[in-house]
Amino acid sequence: MRRIEMVLVILLFGAYPVMAASEEKMPPPYDKTISNTQALDIVESVCREYFGKPQLSTNAAYFLYLFGKDPSPEFLNRFAAQAPSVKKGTEFARGLGLKLYVMSIKRISDAKVEVPCSWTKGRSEEGGGFTSIVEFKEGKWVVTEVALRYVF
Repeated sequence: MRRIEMVLVILLFGAYPVMAASEEKMPPPYDKTISNTQALDIVESVCREYFGKPQLSTNAAYFLYLFGKDPSPEFLNRFAAQAPSVKKGTEFARGLGLKLYVMSIKRISDAKVEVPCSWTKGRSEEGGGFTSIVEFKEGKWVVTEVALRYVF
């Protein structure tokens, strides 16, 4: 084997453990003080808040992309009665509905979190970003503030 081929083999196989480690499950985009169940309850409250907004309304469907991936079927079942329907983000096609991206959750206090989101709407190139403040009140998570970050 020539020297260059040996170097390539060493580089490729030597890099395998690093590549495999990077493909492992990433930690959730929220800190350990927020359980998975709480995170999904928080996201549900944000979604329900925006499904009713006139500027984010659609006649087609809502498409969700949570923390960099499609939501689980169990999470989508929370919106079974929602009209228009709520679907996985990867089913979104330009011209059909509104895609909502929920990026992360940042704890501000014991009962308050910040949730940055963005959206892309229908046929147009319209979209934007906003941050929701969500508070735990009377046993449930409720959106109490919304700040528009950008529109395009």
